[in-house]
Parts: sequence; C-alpha cells; structure tokens
Amino acid sequence: ASAYFPLWADHTLSTRLRLGSILGPPVADFFDFYLGGLIGFKAYPFYAISGNEVAWLNLTYRFPLWRNIDTKFGFIYFDKIFLSFHADIGNAWTGDIPDYEKFKKGAGAEVRIFMNSYYLFPSALFFNASYGFDNFERVVNRQTIKYGKEWRFYGGLLFGFDIVNNQNFIKY
Repeated sequence: ASAYFPLWADHTLSTRLRLGSILGPPVADFFDFYLGGLIGFKAYPFYAISGNEVAWLNLTYRFPLWRNIDTKFGFIYFDKIFLSFHADIGNAWTGDIPDYEKFKKGAGAEVRIFMNSYYLFPSALFFNASYGFDNFERVVNRQTIKYGKEWRFYGGLLFGFDIVNNQNFIKY
C-alpha cells in the first residue's frame, strides 16, 4: 500500500507499506518474499532479506532542488531536479515473528533529474545512496555472507508518459 501527502510548494511525504505471509506450514525458500534491492529496501541487496513472511515500512520526503532549468544540452532538455530522503524498517522471516531488535533499518538519499530526450521522451535520471544500519549474516550453500553497515549505490534512467484515462490525466 502507498500513500502520498502533499506538504507545501511541491514538497511531499510518501509512505509505502508491504505486508505478506504464506499461510500454512513453512515452504521452500524458492517461494520466499524478498525485501531488499532497488525496488524495495534499498539499504540491503535484493536476496539479503527473505522469508515466508514480510513486513516493511518506507517513508520518503521529496522536494524540488531546482525548477524551470530550461536548458538544452544536445538532444536532452533539462527541466527540474528533485532530492529525496528515505528511511526504512523491515524484515522477512519464516516461523515466529522476530523481536523488534531483529528488524533491519536503513536510510538514504536520491537525486532525480527530470528531462526530455529528443523533444519527445519524458525521462528521469536518478542516483541513489542508501546505508544499512544493522549487521546480520546469512548462510547460503554453506557460505556465510555478511550484510549491513555498508553503503549501496543505485542509478538509472527512467521514462514516463502521461496517459489519458476516462478524461483524467494519470502520470506514469
């Protein structure tokens, strides 16, 4: 579930909550929920946190750094730059719910540059840095892997388009 709260002058606070459970007896880890990585808990790698149950909460504060850039460089037209700060808490497990101290915590920041490519394609370039506050270990194929207390960096190029649906504009 997601919720967005406009604050003032294009500042927003967003929340994301993810809860999941595989009902019944524990199943093989092939069916686990995975919590980390770019699309989830950014402070830890995708396969670092997994289990038959999952709980995750994300809070993100986003605001404009520079609006109306109106600058062209080659085939790219730069429009605006936003900065966001996020905080996460969550865990995935199999069996009984772990104590609060076992839940992983992380935080980070992201800069996102909105632009248009070739005067046609709405694009966004992003860079993200996230830090996991909690150390933990997992044993995979008899090898111990340590996670946490490290920075993780992400970057990417996104494309977005306005879609008309029932005479309302929806931003994707």
